[in-house]
Amino acid sequence: MRLGRPDLLIAPRASFTDAELPVAPLLAVEILSPSTWRRDLGSKRDAYAAAGVRHYCVIAPNTPSITVFQLGEDGAFREEAHLMDDQTWTVRAPVEVTLRPADLVR
Repeated sequence: MRLGRPDLLIAPRASFTDAELPVAPLLAVEILSPSTWRRDLGSKRDAYAAAGVRHYCVIAPNTPSITVFQLGEDGAFREEAHLMDDQTWTVRAPVEVTLRPADLVR
């Protein structure tokens, strides 16, 4: 997959070749930093949507916050949740995980 590399991705093992991931991952996660946040929230997010990445999470460790997006029927990401501090939210797809921004600063 030539979209740039997310900080974390989830895809079925069978989808990987020896050199790359030729299909969209099920989940892409970006961790924002001062040098990458514009690209992560702009061109990378747009590229992930165009490639068909179903779920996209953006983590801002300095805030701390987590924004969760899901790909809509129209091919654009829709914000599902924006979590701050002690708020929690459970993502059920593609894998079940509970997110809590406060855990980023322990």
